[in-house]
Amino acid sequence: MRSTVLLTLLPAVVRGQAGEYTEHEASVVALCTAGTQTSTLAVSDSDLEQDTRTSFQVKNSVPGTPDAVYLRDQDNTILGFQDTTDGAISLPLTFNLDESTTAVKLYVHYGAPLCHTTSTSNTLTWQQKVSQYVTDDPVFSTAGCDDDDSNTPCGAPPDAARPTITAVNYGARTATVSVPRSTSYPTPYAYVKDQDGLLLAFAENSGSTNTAATLAVTGIPDTVTSLVACSVGCTEESLMGRMATEIETNHATAGTLATTPTLTADTLSVSASADCTAADYTLYVRGGANNDVLGLSIGKTLVVATTGIETLEVNQLCGNARASLSVSLGPLRAAYQSAISETTVAPMTVVAALSCTYNGHTYGFNDMWTGDGGVSCMCVQGVSECGAGRANGVHMNGPEVAGVAISACVIFSVCVMFAYYKKMEKSAADARHVRRKSKDGVQDYYGSSADQEVELPAAAGRV
Repeated sequence: MRSTVLLTLLPAVVRGQAGEYTEHEASVVALCTAGTQTSTLAVSDSDLEQDTRTSFQVKNSVPGTPDAVYLRDQDNTILGFQDTTDGAISLPLTFNLDESTTAVKLYVHYGAPLCHTTSTSNTLTWQQKVSQYVTDDPVFSTAGCDDDDSNTPCGAPPDAARPTITAVNYGARTATVSVPRSTSYPTPYAYVKDQDGLLLAFAENSGSTNTAATLAVTGIPDTVTSLVACSVGCTEESLMGRMATEIETNHATAGTLATTPTLTADTLSVSASADCTAADYTLYVRGGANNDVLGLSIGKTLVVATTGIETLEVNQLCGNARASLSVSLGPLRAAYQSAISETTVAPMTVVAALSCTYNGHTYGFNDMWTGDGGVSCMCVQGVSECGAGRANGVHMNGPEVAGVAISACVIFSVCVMFAYYKKMEKSAADARHVRRKSKDGVQDYYGSSADQEVELPAAAGRV
């Protein structure tokens, strides 16, 4: 019975080790595996292509007439399953993936009588390709550079080699990036990411031509506050101004923002108002000569630098309601300086060890001397301690006590070693003298030794 239970659980355990179990696992397990005919059908890596940061597509027609198509990730978890038993595949066939996916593999299954499965090789996601390519320097990757080759020099690239963000339509959440391609600064990829490193667009870039390429960015999330375009070096463009303008256009009327900004040195911190319960609220600050957007945050406290600025306008979008607050930095700076000046630190008091005076002589802490009547004295926290308890005793300072302890240990070790030596000497003597019989006609028997002779007993007579 126990063997039956273990055999029943084994497939589930194996699947758990291979990858996370999904609702598609049962469909794949149900596919036939023992075919009666040999198949040479094979799917190509070019049939699978990533089209967005969170999806792959089967864009080309696969050979034959499969009955199932499915996609697995790097952990062998099935991300998507498409039943095609009717023989029809609607192209492009899209499979979605999450941000943690680093590689995928497409499987195509053919039903009876073939019962054959073919697959592509592992295909890395955009994010994984960039992660493997980018070095520790996030601004300029020197991968493939060579100072001994003038065609691939190391070091910072010229501005002309960097990508350019040519157009941003924030309302449509799109952008266009021009990517220079140069044989002098080759790079395998061009990509666009947000301020947190989230990849938004990607393209292969062979660098074999000097003709610029265009990279389109679509579906920019609302949480993106800046775009960073990279190939040979990176170019960043803030979206905060466009985001603030869109908020003010869609919410022209603003209420009064009930919040209290705090200033530390030249850094202003602003939190959402207490009545804002939305998790995705937006805070932004305008200021300066051109009323520029100095900072913007979504769902968290906003911290901005205020050096050289006297007045600011804080705006909050919570749900569909915009509220604003004008802040004068003069009073906040004065309050901060006043708080700093009023803060006093208690002076440190260093108490010296107390000394002792005895018969007109001054002794320091722990000093020892011989007092009246030959008694020993010691200075303990300003008090001279002398008396019968010290007159006939032996008094030592720290180093003297340590010396006596070490000497005692050495003497004890020597005694132990001497006793051990004597014991071993006696054991050796006992080993040499094996046996002694009576003196009545039989010789003594000894073990081998350099200064001893072994005598054997005379042979017994024959019977």
